[in-house]
Amino acid sequence: MGYAKIDDRVSGGKLVEYDTCACRHCSAVIKIVKRQPQGAYCMPCGGPVCNRAPCNTRCRPMEQRVERFKRVVEQQRRSTAFAQAAGLQMR
Repeated sequence: MGYAKIDDRVSGGKLVEYDTCACRHCSAVIKIVKRQPQGAYCMPCGGPVCNRAPCNTRCRPMEQRVERFKRVVEQQRRSTAFAQAAGLQMR
């Protein structure tokens, strides 16, 4: 849960305040408006998701995606280090 405060009064707008939460699948900010649907809820990961199609069609939490990215980067680093130690040239 979070909170947003947008002050546009200087340019003739208004002050807007609302509660927010983050999509569990992409970390997008979801504006919480009372008595209106904010998005979907993912039962497998137990959290709110935004209305974008990739987020509300399959469960793939952001934490899981970040961990997968870290593993891929680490594998590439090891491959490069091995190739250099073996005297091979990487492209």
